[in-house]
Parts: sequence; structure tokens; C-alpha cells
Amino acid sequence: MGAPTSPVLSNLICIRLDDHMEQLAQKRKWTYTRYADDMTFSGKRPFKKKHLLLLRGIIREEGFIVNEDKVQRWKKGEQPEITGLILKNKKPDIKEAYIQHIKRDIETYNYLTSPEMQERHLLSKEQLKTFYKSIIGQINFVGFVKGDHHKTYHKLRKLMKLTNRW
Repeated sequence: MGAPTSPVLSNLICIRLDDHMEQLAQKRKWTYTRYADDMTFSGKRPFKKKHLLLLRGIIREEGFIVNEDKVQRWKKGEQPEITGLILKNKKPDIKEAYIQHIKRDIETYNYLTSPEMQERHLLSKEQLKTFYKSIIGQINFVGFVKGDHHKTYHKLRKLMKLTNRW
């Protein structure tokens, strides 16, 4: 839901699931990571169909449902995408679609805060503030992943009319 408590609750709910997944990963010499409901197994040893069936069984036994749309496997040499990050050359990057989404959000925000839209009182100041914070968070994420000297980060800041560091 995006609440500040969500990661903590997710971790509490997944204690047993994480334990089972970690045991399986250790047996296969993989690394297991989970962010919210996104699980990742990585390593040099191959991940076979039988392992996927085993994982599905563990997930179901723990009372969860597998979202088949999110199940992905990569072949050697492919660039995996994990929780919205593209892993390439041992350094994560962000999909261009994510950058375009931020640009659309900025355009929408600028439109909603224009004098003519402000007169219409379609959104409260609190709603606009929440939207603003969301966009700032996305821009900061770009700066975190790409680096705060990256041109894309600075273009987004300029579009959002951010001149000072916060």
C-alpha cells in the first residue's frame, strides 16, 4: 500500500517463507533476496524448471499466490530486470519507460498547479503536495541509481524547476 509500515509488515509476514527460500538458495549456492513481494534468486548455477516448481510449491504452502506475470528467467548474457532496475555491466540502471513516466507526472503536476487550474480547485493543496513529494522521490531515485551528476537526473530536476539541493 505504500505506507511507512509496509516493509516491516511484509518482512514479518514472510519470515517463514524467507527461511524456506534461503534454505533452498543455500543448497543450490544461489543468493536469495526479496523486496516486498519480489523474490530474486541469483548465482552461477542454473535455475531449472524443477526449481521453479519447487518454489511455487513453497510459496503456496506458506499461503501466498504466485503472480505468474512476474515470473522471469534470464539466460546467460541477458540483462535481467529486477524491481524496475535493469542489471547491466554489474551496475543497475533504470528503464527509459520509468523516466518517461516521471516526465509525464511532471507535466501533469505543472498543469495542475497552473493559475487557471488552481482557480478551479480540482485538487486540494495537500493532494498537490503529496503528488509533488511522489515526483521528488522518483527523481531522487534516478539520482541514486544513475548518480547525482547524471544528465537525466538534472534534466528531470530542471523540468520540475528544482534549483536547490534538498
